[in-house]
Amino acid sequence: MHPGFAIAGQPQLPQGPTLTGNHPFGAQLPAQPPVHVEPALGVGLTPNETMAQNLRIAQNNKAYEPQDFTPADPDPYRMYWVRELNGHWAVFPRRQIDRLEARWYRTDEGIFYAVRLSG
Repeated sequence: MHPGFAIAGQPQLPQGPTLTGNHPFGAQLPAQPPVHVEPALGVGLTPNETMAQNLRIAQNNKAYEPQDFTPADPDPYRMYWVRELNGHWAVFPRRQIDRLEARWYRTDEGIFYAVRLSG
């Protein structure tokens, strides 16, 4: 059959719209992503870019600066372990630890101890 010729007895149907690929006519196609991707959504950032961004934010907001904290119990006679400058451990009351130059730490079990920083 040549285009433009009609054969008697057969209806002439115009060709409908076609899609590229193997999509049936009338199928739902995925929506196009927006042209401008918001960085807040994390779309488009690689894991390394995300890590670099988080490091910059942490450095600019004092995340790496140490902070002092102490046990919540204000009892000055409660005893705590203290690591001395020579590495030995001793037990001191809270009132004495507070007078020392020491930094408080907490174990994974939630037990506080102090480490002397200088004499």
